[in-house]
Amino acid sequence: MNTLSITLIETAPATSGGHHHPEISFDLRIDGEPHPGFAGLSIDPGAFVESHDDGEFFVATCGCGVPDCAGVFDGVTVIHDATHVHWKIPEPYALADGALQPEPMTYAEFSFNADEYHQQLAGVVAALQGVAQREEAGEQFSIEANAGISAFRILKWGLGGTTASR
Repeated sequence: MNTLSITLIETAPATSGGHHHPEISFDLRIDGEPHPGFAGLSIDPGAFVESHDDGEFFVATCGCGVPDCAGVFDGVTVIHDATHVHWKIPEPYALADGALQPEPMTYAEFSFNADEYHQQLAGVVAALQGVAQREEAGEQFSIEANAGISAFRILKWGLGGTTASR
């Protein structure tokens, strides 16, 4: 059994257009380590939260928000059963310019305790709700592209209070 954690990272304020704003991003770890296939990519907490159900999710993507831009053409396949959540991550996850996915495709496979997985989902939703509340109060952030997009997508689409309770 593997472990998974995803946390909001807030770093010291950066200067942006003459203003100083904290920078916000997300850190995802499997068994306490960053997944090597996600190196140099942005973690999309919205895609992670949407993985409360089975499907393919672009959990790590380009900082601009477009997976193809970073050479990510196949997302993480997520399958739930009664007690576990299973991830299949294509290897390589991000392809260099012009590279083709090897045939047959290979995958890194991970299995997480379902209860612990849903606790991580709830934690990400709470972190995003906290960011959104701070923004509504007038605080400004330099947000990694997907973190900002996802916060509003989650709150707008009403995923906030229900996803972690599968």
